[in-house]
Amino acid sequence: MDEFIKELDANLDYLGHEITAEEVIIYVASNRRSCSCPYCGHASMRTHSRYEKSFHDLPVMGKKTKIIIENRKFFCDNQDCTFTTFAERFDFLKQNGKKTKRLIDKIVDISLNTSSAAASRTLKDGVADVGKSTICSLLKKDMPLPEKQSITKVCIDDFAFRKRKTYGTVMVDIDMHRVVDLPASREVGDVTEWLRSYPNIQIVSRMDLFPIRAPLSRLGWA
Repeated sequence: MDEFIKELDANLDYLGHEITAEEVIIYVASNRRSCSCPYCGHASMRTHSRYEKSFHDLPVMGKKTKIIIENRKFFCDNQDCTFTTFAERFDFLKQNGKKTKRLIDKIVDISLNTSSAAASRTLKDGVADVGKSTICSLLKKDMPLPEKQSITKVCIDDFAFRKRKTYGTVMVDIDMHRVVDLPASREVGDVTEWLRSYPNIQIVSRMDLFPIRAPLSRLGWA
């Protein structure tokens, strides 16, 4: 198990683990003697306090994996720094993140070729508990900006970030069969503004309708 943990970060030591019906819980601690302040870069060896921090990683033996780390806070001894303490950070995890970067990559990879609902069901079966709105947010962050001039046909539909609370619109390139954008609104005015920003769109389709083959000026969008 220690070798598995070392693949995540060589500065982590395995302390122990327990196995439940649904997940493997692994306890680890950092072996670094000093840490650099993320705000000023000054190295410190003075520990302020310790606390437990948990996050999820790739599954082990078909079970979801939760890692609990004994994280530390350090004093920053740089008098010019505006922060007196800072928490230890790791490259595999974003600040305040609950999922490792390699788990996020796995979630995005599974979600690219299916709907967010189907991806959520697949992921919950032994990979990670992740909802549809989280998948949409991850896909939006991971999505490269498209060349607007190359988009000529789009398929649009609305979806719920939070059911009965917050809705958005998914825009799909019909030719490339991939998501173009996920505007955080389904209001007509916002969708209209989005369509105007893509000057070469010729065909607009709803997910549940045949393509609307008409110039945008006739649809009131130009």
